Amino acid sequence: MFFFDVSNQQSFQNVALWLKKLINTITKSVGSHVDIPPIIVVGNKYDKLAKRRSETIEEKNREIERLYKSGKEFAEKNQIPYIEMSIKTGLNVEFALLLLSTIVFNCL
Repeated sequence: MFFFDVSNQQSFQNVALWLKKLINTITKSVGSHVDIPPIIVVGNKYDKLAKRRSETIEEKNREIERLYKSGKEFAEKNQIPYIEMSIKTGLNVEFALLLLSTIVFNCL
């Protein structure tokens, strides 16, 4: 699971770096013939977006949509599932774990 903070653009940009490092490490260690291990991209701290008081509802909605699109596009481009969650509120936590478990099970 690659986590990023949905309220922090820099943390999202780190996901691409982490994925590249993972692929390079696997390729150097085992070779290019090995599949990438099961991964999902998780946009965490979804609850933070709802708490911003200094922005209008339209601005919040635009930011949520932009971050969602960025995460979704990155995941689709790299053929990795994407989900947004909040560990603080519990939103989609169980679903993220079930999703990763299903992906791992299907790889066996």
